[in-house]
Amino acid sequence: MHIKQVVVEGFKTYREQTAVDFQPHLNCIVGANGSGKSNLFHAIRFVLSDIFSSLRADERQKLLHEGAGHAVMSAYAEIVFDNSDNRLPVDREEVRLRRNIGLKKDEYYLDKKHITKAEVINLLESAGFSRTNPYYCVKQGEIMKMATMQDEERLDLLKEIGGTSVYEDKRRESLKIMEDTKSRRDQIQETVDFIESRLAELDEEKDELQMYTELDRTRRSLEYTVHEKDLSETRAKLDECEERRRQHVDKARDEDERAHRLRDEVKAMERECKDKERALATTKEELLSADIELRRAVEKKTACDLDAQEFAEKIASGEEALAGVRGEQTRLDRAVAETRAKISAARPKAEAEAAREESAAAEMGEVSRRLQVLHQRQGRGSQFKTKAERDAWLEEQAADCEATLARKRDEIGILDGDVRDLKKSAEKEARDERAIKGKLLEEEATLGDSEEEYKAKIAARNAAQDERKELQRRDAEVDAELNSKTEEVKRRDKQLEFTMPRELFRGLSAVQRIVKDHGIKGVHGPLIELMECDERFFAAVEAAAANQLFHVVVDDDAVASKIIEYLNKDKAGRVTFLPLNRLRARNREYPDSQDVFPMLSKIRHDEKVRPALDKVFGNVLICRNLDVAVKFAGSTNLDCVTMDGDCVSNRGAISGGYQDSGRSRMVNMRVLREAQQVRAELRKESAEVKDKLQAAEQAVTAVLGDIQRAESARRHRQTAIERLRAEAKECAYAAQRAEESLGVKEKTVAAIRVTVGDLEAQAADLRQEMKTDLNAKLTKAELAELARLNPRLDELKEARVAASAARLAAEAELGELQATLSSNLERRQLQIEATTSEVDIVGVQAEQARAEANAAAAAAFVAARASI
Repeated sequence: MHIKQVVVEGFKTYREQTAVDFQPHLNCIVGANGSGKSNLFHAIRFVLSDIFSSLRADERQKLLHEGAGHAVMSAYAEIVFDNSDNRLPVDREEVRLRRNIGLKKDEYYLDKKHITKAEVINLLESAGFSRTNPYYCVKQGEIMKMATMQDEERLDLLKEIGGTSVYEDKRRESLKIMEDTKSRRDQIQETVDFIESRLAELDEEKDELQMYTELDRTRRSLEYTVHEKDLSETRAKLDECEERRRQHVDKARDEDERAHRLRDEVKAMERECKDKERALATTKEELLSADIELRRAVEKKTACDLDAQEFAEKIASGEEALAGVRGEQTRLDRAVAETRAKISAARPKAEAEAAREESAAAEMGEVSRRLQVLHQRQGRGSQFKTKAERDAWLEEQAADCEATLARKRDEIGILDGDVRDLKKSAEKEARDERAIKGKLLEEEATLGDSEEEYKAKIAARNAAQDERKELQRRDAEVDAELNSKTEEVKRRDKQLEFTMPRELFRGLSAVQRIVKDHGIKGVHGPLIELMECDERFFAAVEAAAANQLFHVVVDDDAVASKIIEYLNKDKAGRVTFLPLNRLRARNREYPDSQDVFPMLSKIRHDEKVRPALDKVFGNVLICRNLDVAVKFAGSTNLDCVTMDGDCVSNRGAISGGYQDSGRSRMVNMRVLREAQQVRAELRKESAEVKDKLQAAEQAVTAVLGDIQRAESARRHRQTAIERLRAEAKECAYAAQRAEESLGVKEKTVAAIRVTVGDLEAQAADLRQEMKTDLNAKLTKAELAELARLNPRLDELKEARVAASAARLAAEAELGELQATLSSNLERRQLQIEATTSEVDIVGVQAEQARAEANAAAAAAFVAARASI
């Protein structure tokens, strides 16, 4: 075996890693001063020798490289041995032994594996590197020292090198041991002598002791008898005291429970008082608003009553006026009918007289014209000198007649067109009047229907408003109850917080927050929230589980790890988790006895979390009393707990005592769970009430919109009715004016036609005269005609005068009847119609019905508020 390689780094002058290879047999290292020859030798001794075994911090600092640059904090020296001869007991041909050193560490490594210093020493001892012979490393100057030392020193050195000094040391140690052994033997002999003398004394004492033992046995028998008697009496007294104590304890417990009940009742009454105060405040607010609504309702009712009374007075006065008008209207209708009949009878007579007068006038005009022609023909010879002059004048007169005749014919054409237009206009106005009256009837019928619909809408509005008010009242009540339950939940949650360590409560609160903020699935919650049992087992469950009731159940350990990361990050308390994937429900054999039963059998839970409950309560028995608990805890290797919460561990520990039921976690959790359930129900009811209230608000808004639309439609129909009535009157007046104009036009046309006939005859006579001579005489026929026409003219004049007088009388009578009809009777009819239209009984009755409906609704609201 030989050193194959030395590797140094950070050791004295060697800052960087330096490796020096060695060959078998002799190796020589040369170099300048300070090149590190001695430090390399020190590195070998640092690994193999124990001269550097106990180093202080400053000595370790000296072994580390000191120089420019960063400070070296650690160093090592490693020796690689050629172990081909297996001198080292390591099954490798090459063995690496390294020693690391730092300011606070000093470690050895064998083939890069950490070993202790003792293991290194044993390894080197097995290879011949003995601590008793340290001359396998010869330091500088040792040869010179050996050469110059004295013979005795050299002999000691040779003994030390040869290993004989070890045996000298062992010899000196053996002599010392022999001396110590002799001394101890002398001491033992003295002790034996003392014991033999003492045995003689003890034999005598033994006899005395035997006698004493017999007497003592007799004494103890007597004392036992006495003590047994005293013990029996004492036990009887103790049982009696225990019974009294139990009675007092039971009484104290009853009193304590009674006190707790009274405190709970006081708290409940205080909460009830607070609820009543809140309800009273709410009621006062409702009462204030109700008073305001009541005053408004009373004002509305008073206004509606006054409106209804005013409408009733209007209806009464209108009906009275209509009652007075109806009789007059009947008489007036009869007079109008009679007058119109008289006019109908008088008009033909007047027309006949007028026709007779016109006939007489026409005939008289014709006779006058013929006489004038005959007389003019008689005097035409003296008027003109020549026939041509006469014919020219006659031509001119004939042309004038023809021109006038053309103008009159044009006027007749124009007047005939006007007559036709007037007839069409009269017919159109009559048709329009009939159509407008039909529309008027339809609008009046529609108005009546809209009144019924308006009443229905008013009733629907009142019902919707009543429903809305009832929902508003219920919404206020539910909100008050919800606020009360929310405060109770907070109070119970605070009480539950007081029953657990603060860090645990912070952790549970943080778990709820983390699960909610990060949406973590698979968290079932604390164990106390996942189980239920009868109230009589509350004390036993709390005593058996203690803080385990607040262990959080999760699906798997991944969920728990994730939550714990957030807890550590936020420094938010500590929580114990129960991952269901790591828990298994075990099958246990419970004792078959009437005095015990498994606690897990009395707990109601979801089957999914049964492994967690089995982990906490699976090893727990509920026992009838403490004696039974002690008995079964020792025999079944199960923890036992009584109904009062006294615990007996399977290791023998007993715990128990008084428990304040007011700080019971199970009771607080049960009350908290009930309050949360009631709060959830109230929240659900509140949401439903608010939805219904919103629907009611929408219904009220819709009904009010319908009422506004109905009122707008009603006003529109009333306006349309008034407009149609006015249009009907205008059409009637227009038709009457067209009839009157038509009569005038027809008379004018008739007069113009007579004039046209005269002009045609005159033009024909002038044309006929132009054919005769200038001095021609009248023929016999013409003379006879002239003689006949003069008396005829007088007769016609008389007949015309008589016809004119008869016509004037008939027209006077007809005009008088028409004047009476138009100026008196029809005008009075119009006045009565105006009065009837002004007195809108139907409209006023509808307004009265609306006012009465509003007054009734206001009265019902006032009555309801008064009853409340």
